[in-house]
Amino acid sequence: MVAGRGGVISAKAEVATSEPNTGLSYSRFQKLNEPSFTGLLKPVFLAPTSLQIVKINLDKSIEELGVVNNRIGVPSDWQGVGYYVGSSRAGEEGNMIIVGHLDDNSGRPAAFYKISQLSAGDVITVSDGHRVFNYTVIGKVSILDGTSEALQEDLGGPGLILVTCGGVWNYTTHSYSQRLLVKAVLSK
Repeated sequence: MVAGRGGVISAKAEVATSEPNTGLSYSRFQKLNEPSFTGLLKPVFLAPTSLQIVKINLDKSIEELGVVNNRIGVPSDWQGVGYYVGSSRAGEEGNMIIVGHLDDNSGRPAAFYKISQLSAGDVITVSDGHRVFNYTVIGKVSILDGTSEALQEDLGGPGLILVTCGGVWNYTTHSYSQRLLVKAVLSK
């Protein structure tokens, strides 16, 4: 008998034995009284592979991003989005971080140009290639460039934070002064 999550797993194993004094072999089933495997079973979480936001007509494949010069990397293409591999995976406790450009180096709209239009209650869909996860937007916040505490905030369950540029463009540093974060939690 095999039970689902939290249940006890018991099994019967076929054991080969010999008939006494005949040398003939036969099989019989023997119940194994092994401990439950429930504590050993852990859900498998995979990196996200696609992002969809119907409200802003966004449908993107996701590339994986690491750290470059002590900062989360950015997508290789202006119209691309990237998953920070140091963050949680789709559906996992903690915050999954997905980054996208606001605009390109000529000021033309890029992948996350419209995420500022998202508001509480909007749905963001993430797939890991096998499962689909819906996240509900709970709010937005702007932070100073170079700060990261808001990325680690407990959102009350598996979370998703979309990150793009915001604030004012600094021609000296070639960077925006702020980052816009759109926060969402896994829908129940």
